[in-house]
Amino acid sequence: MNSDKKRVLSISSISVFCLFLLILVSMNPWFVWNYKKSIAFVLAISFLFLRFLLMTKKHSLSKPVIFIIVIAILLSFMIHLRSGGNIIFGLFRLSQFVLLLAFVLKMNIIEKRRLVSISTNLYSWLVGISIVAYLLVLNGVSLPYSIIEVPDNDFYPTFVNYKFFISFNYSNSLISNRFQSIFTEPGHLGMFSAIFLYINNYNIKRKSVLIIFVSLLMSLSLGGYVLLVLGYFLHIITISEKSFFALSKIFLIVVLLGCIGFYFFKNHQDSNFSLLILNRLELDEDKGIAGNNRTSNNFDLFYKTQFLTSTKAILWGKGSEKDELSFLKTDGSYSYKTFLLYHGSVTLLLLFFLYFGIVSISPSKLGYGLLILYCLSFLQRPNALGSMQLFLFVGAVQCFFIEQNVTSVRVKNH
Repeated sequence: MNSDKKRVLSISSISVFCLFLLILVSMNPWFVWNYKKSIAFVLAISFLFLRFLLMTKKHSLSKPVIFIIVIAILLSFMIHLRSGGNIIFGLFRLSQFVLLLAFVLKMNIIEKRRLVSISTNLYSWLVGISIVAYLLVLNGVSLPYSIIEVPDNDFYPTFVNYKFFISFNYSNSLISNRFQSIFTEPGHLGMFSAIFLYINNYNIKRKSVLIIFVSLLMSLSLGGYVLLVLGYFLHIITISEKSFFALSKIFLIVVLLGCIGFYFFKNHQDSNFSLLILNRLELDEDKGIAGNNRTSNNFDLFYKTQFLTSTKAILWGKGSEKDELSFLKTDGSYSYKTFLLYHGSVTLLLLFFLYFGIVSISPSKLGYGLLILYCLSFLQRPNALGSMQLFLFVGAVQCFFIEQNVTSVRVKNH
């Protein structure tokens, strides 16, 4: 009996660790740029075989899980259909995505907790080491480096690779000195960290969560800061039983942030924080705020004249491989508008149903708050089908559901 338990535990541990590796690969750190697809394939096949072929117990899928899987199949099919790719390869990718999602949905609560915990701890180690190396270089310590570039990409420049972190190879120090850890953009680091902070209840008393919080602050990412503030507000509202207390706390935080921002804007106008954050919050007649630079003027013009004027395009998208959209590969435009332009509102609706269905299986206030936070992050970076966001979402929602039920039982008993 003990040997069976150890074998199950070992398989479970390997599965959770492989899931984290898939999450890490989906974040696109520099060391997987050349081998991303092959690594994802090998890892997915490995842990699926380990779990589905070697586990002695077989679990049937419940009706809600089957419904979510059907939505995932339709969603994957729609995205591949509008991408104009190879049919055989598309079927393989679809089956891989659906199997991975089904596997994560069927993991037990202990495994989902471990997935969230291990992902948080390992992510904090990665960015923590990056912070130390970054500060050393910033203070004049010479570390070995090389120049690398993203393969098959015409938008990103070359990067200075210090192994433990990378930076843009720009002559503009304001841009090149921004902290982005091992990821492609400071904004990516900001979004990842904002999500990790929410699923860990902003408990910065834990060292791992504190490190992640510091990494977000150092990224100087306006999008990351916005997600941090809005996510924390959502967290306060969902955990507070008294709405007046929650609103009072939010009001005090807004006043405090306003005072800090005003102080920096008046006394440190040339600081990186003022130039990259505060100046971008200024109102703009066309963009709303000056920092709203997710789409270019060329994209906005095409979006208004060629997309919004066509009912068919609005519903089904124009596809990501159209010759008329070739300018976007070097344009740098990336927001929810690009998702709509490529895939259409029907696909966007399926995507929402997928995430809403996951929360509906294990409903909780914090779970719905996380869904709202994901919707907000999608406005800036439409990466909702990446392993990082999808797998962590499934694990975190289940953990929130269990925690809420346990808390309710304790309150009733008292």
